[in-house]
Amino acid sequence: MTTAAVTAYVLNQQPLRQLLGLPATQPASTALRVNNRPSTSHLGSTSDPGQAAAEGANEGVHVAELSGGKINFVWLVTRGPRGFVLKYAAPYVRAVPSFALSQGRLAVEARAMAAAHAASPRHVPALLLHDPSACVLVSELLTPGPQPPTAEDRPATAPTAPTEATAVGLVKLVKALTLAPPHERLSSDLAELLYNYLATNCRHVMTPDRHAAEAEAMANQEVVAANAAVVLTDPWDQACARVRVPPHLEERVRALRSDPGGPRAEAARLLALYRSSREALIHNDLTAGNVLVPDPSLGAAGKGGESGRTGGSGGSGSSSECGRTFLIDWEFATYGPPAYDIGSLIGNLLLSYCALCFAPGGDSSGSNSCATVGNTVGTSGNGGIHGGLVGREALLAAAEARVRGAAPVLQCAAEVWEQLAARLAAGGEGGVDGGGWRADAAYLERLWEDSLGFAGCVVARLTWGMLHYPALEELPDTCWVPLEGSGQAGSVTEAASARAQADSSSAARGGVPSPRAAAQSLAVDVAEALLTPARRAAWRGAGGSSGGGARALVAEVESLALRAAAAAAVGEEVV
Repeated sequence: MTTAAVTAYVLNQQPLRQLLGLPATQPASTALRVNNRPSTSHLGSTSDPGQAAAEGANEGVHVAELSGGKINFVWLVTRGPRGFVLKYAAPYVRAVPSFALSQGRLAVEARAMAAAHAASPRHVPALLLHDPSACVLVSELLTPGPQPPTAEDRPATAPTAPTEATAVGLVKLVKALTLAPPHERLSSDLAELLYNYLATNCRHVMTPDRHAAEAEAMANQEVVAANAAVVLTDPWDQACARVRVPPHLEERVRALRSDPGGPRAEAARLLALYRSSREALIHNDLTAGNVLVPDPSLGAAGKGGESGRTGGSGGSGSSSECGRTFLIDWEFATYGPPAYDIGSLIGNLLLSYCALCFAPGGDSSGSNSCATVGNTVGTSGNGGIHGGLVGREALLAAAEARVRGAAPVLQCAAEVWEQLAARLAAGGEGGVDGGGWRADAAYLERLWEDSLGFAGCVVARLTWGMLHYPALEELPDTCWVPLEGSGQAGSVTEAASARAQADSSSAARGGVPSPRAAAQSLAVDVAEALLTPARRAAWRGAGGSSGGGARALVAEVESLALRAAAAAAVGEEVV
């Protein structure tokens, strides 16, 4: 697949030429080639795909491949201030070419994206073109500023190497949360987004015939079956070769898997719900990697009011009504339980919280990991200083500061549920056309229970499943550990001075765990709590399903984090 083939296709599609501000022209024949071989699906007809570009006829159009997609090929197409995102569904998985996958998946994505955008135009990009014969989908290019970017904001030429950028001035939420606290409207944006597409496209407000037709059209059976296995089955299967259990978690995970009445049983209940429910349109892959927010590293440039959107006049959902939080990549979409999407989002936010509790640079002293603390203590013989404290007390104070500093992410997870529950209880108010249905207390209680359960499954899957949460994986995996034979917790200082390094298995030998290992252990604690019905019931009893229970969840997770951070700081349980 080459950028020349994409350029040729774009230049021969009249709707795309119009979006880029190009005059209409007689289409030339072009064909899509994959790995220099003609594909079974064509972008046009059957001549040389690079001919137009080779003749210098790209007419100022720049095409850059995006590297973030694992399933499909994706390009950023721009011409001056105009642009859009083009996706091609090959007959295989992009990251694993030997893995065949039906190209029909793009039809589901197009249908779901159109429905979601109609329900929530502020937060879902507009579908500009779906070309089934070429297996191509084109969506609007998003930007966070009040106006579309100028020509000066874009590179003069396309990048020479693939980039992860998926929109101008926007970044994946999983990355943004490592750079700055959630933006001030994140929780309300996410609650609005969830309410709009879940409450508008569901059996409660659709006629039975329409609901049945939409659910059938978006059954997406191949994707749903694979997702059920990866998220809900594999992590609990001791014999599954696809999962990657961190060595220091093996004993803990084995115990959770073997408990017949524990989290594994709850995961089985949720699997049955996931397979049987067709209640509403769900994104089915609502991870922090599919949510785009303003890039915090851009400073004021990424903190404007409403977002601008490019793509010419082809995008429905006007530029004047845009949000600052967007949900992309609807290829996994199907009709299923709303709790799955809600739980997926909450689970991702909780994983970001776990990572932040042990990430370098997360407190006012700049010491935010065992390794960092180890580098700053011991050289003067007093164990280091934090806020006027020394030695063991300094390590504990720094650990608590890291946890407190991560609190905004935890609060965001609670606020999303509180605001979503309030919208559902109010009925049609604030929705697109959801009038006529109002969630009662019993429904909200079930939704709360199932959402937290699915959140636990997601946390488990991204901690010891096939793929791990990026923010956890990026944490340092080395730390300073006590010297052989050291007895007191204060001797961590001596180890730091000696700079005795060890990998994450040091935790099992009585040493200080690495930041990654500590965060992963906290994630297991959180997953176990979320997948324990009795603990969820206690949270609900503390505040009610209408929202107060979320604060009880916050309190318990923060308590788990404080305990884990203190233990990681000094190499022992702290009472």
